[in-house]
Amino acid sequence: EVPVGEDQRQHVELARDIAERFNRVYGETFVVPEAVIAEAGARVMGLNDPTAKMSKSFSHIRGHAVGVLDEPKEIERSFKRAVTDSGNEITFSDDPERAGVNNLLGIYKVITGRSSSQVEGDFVDARGYGDLKARVAEVVIEELAPIQKRYHEIMDDVGELDRLLARGAEHAASVSTPKMDEVKEKVGFTLPRS
Repeated sequence: EVPVGEDQRQHVELARDIAERFNRVYGETFVVPEAVIAEAGARVMGLNDPTAKMSKSFSHIRGHAVGVLDEPKEIERSFKRAVTDSGNEITFSDDPERAGVNNLLGIYKVITGRSSSQVEGDFVDARGYGDLKARVAEVVIEELAPIQKRYHEIMDDVGELDRLLARGAEHAASVSTPKMDEVKEKVGFTLPRS
């Protein structure tokens, strides 16, 4: 199983087609990948346009997306600017006019791991969309903090970065070399053994 976003499904499908065809022609060799798309959070929409998918392509547009390495103040600003509607009800809705609120609640739901009813319960005492935006920003900042900390630890220590890259290359080789040797043998790309 390969967790991917909806927009990446075709890549897993291509890999699956190749693996199935190879296995059919040369015998069982590859694990056939299966795309797994989480329902909640599979598509995070832009903060400035909740009808458009949040994307790095639009990261130059202020307030569209939250970057993994954005500073907490920047994240708070992005959420403060997030598009909502003119109402004040903080609940999930099928109403397309409430896409902004749904987006914020969806982000909160995925990060906290809570059910839709629990999420709505978390905002019963909220004083409006300002509270919603602040709490969503808060959970996003908390979620990103350990990732940002580790990133800075690695980037501040070139030796550690080199060690991690070397360890990753070793592990990749230990997994891929035997499999590629098997593939080469099955398709006849190896020299005859004497």
